[in-house]
Amino acid sequence: SSLLARHRTPGHLLEFAWFLTWAGDQVPGVADVVPDPGWPARTALAALDLGWDRRDGGLLRYVDAEGGAPRGDLLGDPYEELVVRTWDTKLWWPHAEALYATALLAERHGDDRLGEWHDRVRDYTFRTFPEGPGREWTQIRARDGTPLDEVVALPVKDPFHIARALLLLAELGENTKSDARHHL
Repeated sequence: SSLLARHRTPGHLLEFAWFLTWAGDQVPGVADVVPDPGWPARTALAALDLGWDRRDGGLLRYVDAEGGAPRGDLLGDPYEELVVRTWDTKLWWPHAEALYATALLAERHGDDRLGEWHDRVRDYTFRTFPEGPGREWTQIRARDGTPLDEVVALPVKDPFHIARALLLLAELGENTKSDARHHL
């Protein structure tokens, strides 16, 4: 019943789904412990459905196990304050990871729903985070998409997730479509 037990991080779950897919391909024995081959795709779909902001679009940083703002009994842990204060922020890295996760899992599982999610995530991500050609991505956005100038995660700007996701998408042959590629 605690907030810490009830809160979920959709971005981490999406990243985990593609990590598990890769590990199943490359690490002996991993595929044997995955409940079934479709589990990563179902997990990604559940994370997207639970974590997508139906009001403003994008992935919410934290959500409750039943959706919406995290809730539950407080234990006095400092992490609880972070979850409560930043649950509805939008961070660049989960969106970059979601781009790759949805593309990879749609390709692997032939699931049209993941392809539709990929289009939705791509459109939101490229409309929201890039600051324009040759410029950086805004790291943290408020729920409505406006830039936030505060630390809500690490006090450093780590572009690794974006570079990795875009390179892996290129490896898959992903076309960023529309005018999104002009924002890179």
